[in-house]
Amino acid sequence: MMVKTSAILSIMDSFLKKFGKQIKVYREMRGYTQEQLAEKVNVATTTISAWETGKFFLEYPSILKLCDALEITVEDLFCFASESSLKNNSVINEIINLLKQHSPAKQKQFLEILKTFEL
Repeated sequence: MMVKTSAILSIMDSFLKKFGKQIKVYREMRGYTQEQLAEKVNVATTTISAWETGKFFLEYPSILKLCDALEITVEDLFCFASESSLKNNSVINEIINLLKQHSPAKQKQFLEILKTFEL
């Protein structure tokens, strides 16, 4: 069975757009502008824009730099969850980032406070 070139191009276009949207959602969750993210990944702002709009794909070293800058795993980047579920996770990520700034003793105190809330 032969797949038409147009079908392959359509699939790739759809993938690139989803992938780009994923980058944008994670960038916005971190509160970064395209300029800030570009600086962290060591690319031009136009490159970030091209990634986010699905104009072109990243090479593996750039994917690793991007994930590092966004504080996510490669798996996170390729898991196309809905935007709303990603944004819901942003609250959890914000809590985690705040906790990371405190000592283990303070983290335990926060945990004990959280345990007092009813589920």
